[in-house]
Formats: sequence, C-alpha cells, structure tokens
Amino acid sequence: MIRPRSQRGFTFVELIVVFALIAILVALLLPAVQQAREAARRTQCRNQLKQIGLALHGYSAMHRILPPGWVATREQTAFPTGNSGFGWATFLLPHLDQIPLMEIIDFKQPLSAPSNHRAVAIILSTYFCPSSGAPAHVLLSTDSGRVEYGSNGYAAMFGKTSVLACGTAAPGEFPVTNAGQCLGDGAFYHNSNTTLDDILDGLTDTLLIGERSRHKNRPLEEKAGIWAGSIPGDLFGPARVVAATDLDINLQQSAEPTGFSSNHTGGAMFTLGDGSVRFLSQNISRPVLHGISTIAGEEIVSDF
Repeated sequence: MIRPRSQRGFTFVELIVVFALIAILVALLLPAVQQAREAARRTQCRNQLKQIGLALHGYSAMHRILPPGWVATREQTAFPTGNSGFGWATFLLPHLDQIPLMEIIDFKQPLSAPSNHRAVAIILSTYFCPSSGAPAHVLLSTDSGRVEYGSNGYAAMFGKTSVLACGTAAPGEFPVTNAGQCLGDGAFYHNSNTTLDDILDGLTDTLLIGERSRHKNRPLEEKAGIWAGSIPGDLFGPARVVAATDLDINLQQSAEPTGFSSNHTGGAMFTLGDGSVRFLSQNISRPVLHGISTIAGEEIVSDF
C-alpha cells in the first residue's frame, strides 16, 4: 500500500517569527531610507539657492543693482502694502530661464489683478524647496477674490528686525519709515535699490537669501511665502517675500513665523553675497547672526 505524502504547512509560531523578522528589517532600513531622502532634498535646496545666487549676480551685472525686496506705492508715494507688490523673485525670472513667464506678467497692474492670476499661480521648481513642508499653491484672499499663488520656500534678507514693525516703529527705532518707505538694514526691503558696492560688510560675510519652511502651528495662509511678491493691501504681504533675524534660526517653528527656518536638522541654508551657499547652525550666536544679516553695520563677526 502506498501511503499519501503528508504536506506540512507553516505553523502559527513560524509565521509570527517571519513577520517579526520582516518588521525588524523594515525598522532597520526605514531610517536609512529617510536619511537618504533628506540628503537628496537638502542637496536640491542647496542647488536651488546656488541658482538664485547666480541669478542675483546676473541681475546685478545687467542693472547695476540688486532687485528690490518688493515694490509698493499708493497714490504715487511709497507705502509698504500699496499697489504693485512684485518682489525680488519675480524680477529674477529672466535670469532663471523664465523669460516666457516674465513676458505674460502685467507689471502695469498689481500682482493680485485678474490679468496676473494665471502667471502668479505657476509653480516654479527653483523656488519650491522640497523640505519646506509647504504645498505648491497658496490660496489667499485679495481685492479680486480668492487667488492661487505659487509658493516660495526662500525669503530675502530684510535685516535684523521684523518687517512687521514697518509703519509702527517709534522715532529712533528700527526699521523706520522714510516718506512712507519701509527700510531694513539688510539687502532687501521696500523699494530697495541696493548695489553690491553697498554691502560694506563684505559679500562673503553677508546673507542675501535663506530658507523658510512652513509654520506648522499656524494657518497655511498666514504669512505663507509666495514667489510673486507682497499682495497689495495685505498686512502680512511683505512678510511673504522677506524675512529677518529677529528670531533665531528655526525658532519660528514654535514662535512668530517671520524669520528663517528649514526642516533640515540643526539649521538652515543661506545664499551669501558672493553667491556661495552655507548651512548655518540654529545655535549660531545672536550677535554673529545679526552681524551677517546687515549690509553696512560694520560688525566684526567671527567664523560662522
């Protein structure tokens, strides 16, 4: 008699052991995968800041000045939240291979005008930092209704005092208003026309552009960065295009979101006046951070 061969399957204990081994392997590999992804994102952000630095020098070579932080007037006089609103990132478009986009922007109208809705909603990869945590679009209220704007993971250097103080500073405080102009002691402010020669503190010791991540504890629309500029009539408009070092780097993750920050561990990256890119620790001393934020403060800064 031929006995049928018995077929033996996995026992429950063996299945548990297999699943446990798989879980252990996943737990070991996941941090490595996440670390590799963050390294790739960090490299991309660095490359984008390098492109912006080169674009700034290209703009300076052509116009002999750096682009304004943001342009705003009201009734033909300077006013921080007035009409136009186009910011530094818009003026760099021709130097970032975006001449076709530049040509469809109607600079005779405010950036919030219906004629500019299509242009300002375009997503620009150079300004979209993959580590910022921001969505590609930011939906904001304007005089012409709810408008989509392409986001920006970078902000220009206003100086060492928050741009939100513009128009409210007492005499002698900083920033001050001069005939309605909101002044900063960095390279980019309201209707600024800074030249590279104006950066008396040295191009290698002066910050121009830095990372700014999405503030996780506030509504997306509040002070969200956009590349087009400062929305006319928006109190937070200037804070969408420039930032300051009134707060330590990355402190805005839990405080007022007007400074510089990133989702990289330990600090954020910045473009300096010479076009180089540096990663600055969030533990950098306040005097040094303030010193490299101004263009003519004559501060003596140590290595950073």
